[in-house]
Amino acid sequence: MTESEIIIAGFGGQGLLFTGKVLAYAGLMENRQLSWLPSYGPEMRGGTANCNVILSDDPIGSPIVQHPNILVVMNTPSLDKYESTVVPGGKIFLDSTLITRKVERDDVDVYYIPATQMAADMGVTGLANMILLGAVIEKTACIREETLPGPAPRDPRQKGRDVRLQYEGDPGRKGIRMRISCVQMDVRLGKPEDNLARVKELVTSAADSGADVVVLPETWNVGFFPREGLTDLADPDGANTRRELGRLAESLHVNLVAGSAATLRGGKVFNTSYVFDRDGKCVGRYDKTHLFSPMGEDDFFAKGTDLCTFSLDGVKCGLILCYDIRFPELTRSLALEGIEILFVPAQWPNVRVEHWRTLTKARAIENQIFLACCNGCGVAGETVYGGNSAIYDPWGVVLAAAGEKEEVISARCDLSIIGNIRSSMHVFNDRRPELYHY
Repeated sequence: MTESEIIIAGFGGQGLLFTGKVLAYAGLMENRQLSWLPSYGPEMRGGTANCNVILSDDPIGSPIVQHPNILVVMNTPSLDKYESTVVPGGKIFLDSTLITRKVERDDVDVYYIPATQMAADMGVTGLANMILLGAVIEKTACIREETLPGPAPRDPRQKGRDVRLQYEGDPGRKGIRMRISCVQMDVRLGKPEDNLARVKELVTSAADSGADVVVLPETWNVGFFPREGLTDLADPDGANTRRELGRLAESLHVNLVAGSAATLRGGKVFNTSYVFDRDGKCVGRYDKTHLFSPMGEDDFFAKGTDLCTFSLDGVKCGLILCYDIRFPELTRSLALEGIEILFVPAQWPNVRVEHWRTLTKARAIENQIFLACCNGCGVAGETVYGGNSAIYDPWGVVLAAAGEKEEVISARCDLSIIGNIRSSMHVFNDRRPELYHY
């Protein structure tokens, strides 16, 4: 058996180090020489992480892998960093749910595996790393398949709980899965008719792919935002938006979280989001409450005054817009009203895209909800928008992620896991609201 030099890389929290441990323990059981070397970035969970694993029949001189013959990657930065280090003839395994670009080399074998989506579809969210590991073992024979233990026996005291996973879904929500698609769109500044035509194309494509809910970015009709002629470009009372997108949702029989549009009511311009159910009925409206003063949004738009919750296919949802994500009190207020999914349309600039990733993931984790954030991309005026739309589960696991260009991402959300997460991590029961003064 030849030596296997392996790098497994991605974000902290994806189970990368554990994946390396499984390989290392399997090598130990086969009486092979082995090393396992973990590395975490300063951010710890959610930051960068990787591990080096060497499995060999001969003594190992160093545990550091500089030129792997097997590379497993679960995010784009890791692929960018390590692709060039793989030896010619080596193998690259990547999670194509989270990594949208292709490997540029033609002297290696590449396996594009939608591991995160596969895990979500099977109801084992968080085990994408094990799906990738299975592919590695099958395609490389770095360890013998029979070395790994079979399914763990069930403990009758667990009443059906799979002791390998250590959690089960809420029986009352069993089988409730919602496929969400985020349309990351390059919005043309001040071109509402062109943007509407493109919206119809992209939403239709997402619906044809099996989406239950399609999400659009913020101010998809005019972009963020034309300072000259905004009042003339704004949709009077949102009538055209409600008519066109209501018809679109009805014709495709899909739920539509219609990002937001510049609307004109009572002589004031609002940044307004509408939500439509499968019958085209408008079931939610939200005027953005926190306006982005650094770009002068508060000089051109009026502030909203109400929160927004609504039900899609029997699931209670909430909605905020872009800058709202920086105000945790707003999301917590929606969580206390019982939402299970939060939608966050945005036009977030590329210069602060790390804030976008961090804040959206944090809101999902701290409120134990699914979160779908749909950003714009491309250039409008002098601003480059950052893309990086994503869908998170309540543990903060990335179910789908976009790059920086126009694309549609999708993930199936298993609502049954929420009850168990909240019963095992008592965030809401352990609150001390009498101490909080805002």
